[in-house]
Amino acid sequence: MPKYAYKARDALGKQVEGLLEAADEKAVADSIARSGYFAISIKLQSEGARPSFISRLRGVSRRQLAMFSRQLATMVKAGVPLLSGLEILIQQLKDPTLSIVLREIRLDLNEGSSFTQALAKHPRVFSKLYISTVRVGEETGNLEEVLDRLADFIEWEDSLRAAIIGSLLYPVIIMFVAIGVGIFLLTFVLPEFRKVYERARVPLPGITRFMFGVSSIVTNYWYLFVAAAVGIVIGYILMKRSSAGRLKIDGLKLRIPLVREFVRKIAAIRFARSLEIMARSGVAVVASLNIIRQTMTNEVFVRTIDDITEEVERGRTVASALGDHPVFEPMLVQMVAVGEETGQLDDMLGFVGDAYEKQIDYLSKNLPKVIEPILLIFVAGMVAVMALSLFLPIFGMMEAVKGL
Repeated sequence: MPKYAYKARDALGKQVEGLLEAADEKAVADSIARSGYFAISIKLQSEGARPSFISRLRGVSRRQLAMFSRQLATMVKAGVPLLSGLEILIQQLKDPTLSIVLREIRLDLNEGSSFTQALAKHPRVFSKLYISTVRVGEETGNLEEVLDRLADFIEWEDSLRAAIIGSLLYPVIIMFVAIGVGIFLLTFVLPEFRKVYERARVPLPGITRFMFGVSSIVTNYWYLFVAAAVGIVIGYILMKRSSAGRLKIDGLKLRIPLVREFVRKIAAIRFARSLEIMARSGVAVVASLNIIRQTMTNEVFVRTIDDITEEVERGRTVASALGDHPVFEPMLVQMVAVGEETGQLDDMLGFVGDAYEKQIDYLSKNLPKVIEPILLIFVAGMVAVMALSLFLPIFGMMEAVKGL
């Protein structure tokens, strides 16, 4: 149904405005009258800026969501009604996707939905952690505090993602450049040298014959390599879509030394930060664990949290249940145990989250220093093999000429 923008006044002359979804203008006027207002103007609402195809794929950025949460928290804290706050933010926003989402949320609020119910209609923008925490904020009257904590959490996630991408960007670029150079040498340079050596009837050493054979395979059957690469990508995507496939892939990540450290610490800090925000907001432990499992990106930890949730439901403490699963960091288990014993679980989780943030920061800064020598050895080895395969026959020719 179309949406209509309206302006109306009550019996005391106070003016209100908003959006309503209705079949026609008469239905809007009837709805306004039933609410005790007199319609001043009713206009068909233009759709406004539509998000581009790229922005629809990208969705709402974490930075925009954190900024929205922080600004709305400030307005609610200052006593601005929720609807008015949303209206102000809609006018200020430059992100068309978030702007349209907020317009729909405002429309739902006008029709009597709660803020939580309106948010729940947009699961691609607002996570279950976000929605559950806002629900507690609405029920307890601490919406501004909850929104502030959510903004902190989103900013932390954004900074963590940026740190990991930044630490891996340089090694990945070097690896792609090395692979590109290798393919260029195999498909363009080696075939030319092979023609020269064949015309000169130069005896070829074993390494040269081997590299010419590799070059011939890559040049003549390149489509098989492309098909294999596409097949690997498709296979990976299909495996990630199944729970068993994700378990195998994510389990493999926990067996690779460098990757394992990152995965375990990221899972620990995500668990600590998520449980902290839920504990501070007053969400029950079992409900918190059910929500936290959905924030985990590694299937091994998802299954582990499922087991922990079942054990907590049977009466065990979170710390004792965590202690039975070595995939979680020991420091996390110890701090949760102290928090449960002292009744300060949220504070202990905050401390452990800060500690793991420093460790992640250290790892992300030092990861390139560890990977760089490995990449240099790989690239140097590749160049050395190529150079030997190309120039050993030339050295052989020079020795033969000297002998003559």
